[in-house]
Amino acid sequence: MEDYERFFAEKLTEAQNIIHITMAQHISAGYKNACEAAKSFENVTVIDSGHLSSGLGLVVLCAAYMAEHHASKEDIIKSIDRIGGYVSSAFIISNTHMLQQSGRLSKHIQVLCDSLLLCPVLVLRKSKMTVGSMKIGSFWRVAKSYIKSTLWDPRNIDKSILFITYSGLDTKQLQYIQNLVQQYCHFERVYLQKASSAIACNCGAGSFGLLFLRKDDDTLSFFQALKQLEEK
Repeated sequence: MEDYERFFAEKLTEAQNIIHITMAQHISAGYKNACEAAKSFENVTVIDSGHLSSGLGLVVLCAAYMAEHHASKEDIIKSIDRIGGYVSSAFIISNTHMLQQSGRLSKHIQVLCDSLLLCPVLVLRKSKMTVGSMKIGSFWRVAKSYIKSTLWDPRNIDKSILFITYSGLDTKQLQYIQNLVQQYCHFERVYLQKASSAIACNCGAGSFGLLFLRKDDDTLSFFQALKQLEEK
């Protein structure tokens, strides 16, 4: 908590208000500590993004875009609460040993995954990490299955930005993933993002995720809406 207090105090020398967006509260103690630290200030707002890694990054990008275009504090906070529900945040785990060692997966499940060549897909929902599905087979097979099931309906996808966030993948594997993504959905910008040390320590080598924004069929994508607002 003391680290957050020092951080907020330093940033308030540069700005009148702080909107601090944290990792999902049920995954990290950051949200709780930031909320406690914010009680010492009148102009610090802490928001749970509900996500981690590049999923959190997408929420921050949207908020930063609004701030740069002079949106009010209230409008930014309201939009952040809405945006979190549209972030698609999921990772496929190639090796479950690291998850078991960190206590996020039981030894029984880990042995079962090894025996049956099962690769879990971890999904962020309501600020919690859950197993969304299981894929079976080699890296090449499970990667194709995961990408196909994630991008199966391009009409419901905001194609502005895609993060391919990965841990311990080589150039050949990354190119294979990019080629598969292009087959199912064409994004305007694709970023290959190496996972942070914390994420890599939990997911292990050979893991990756596709992180992007979804949209309603009857609405513009979030970034398209912001661009129209900017033009007005």
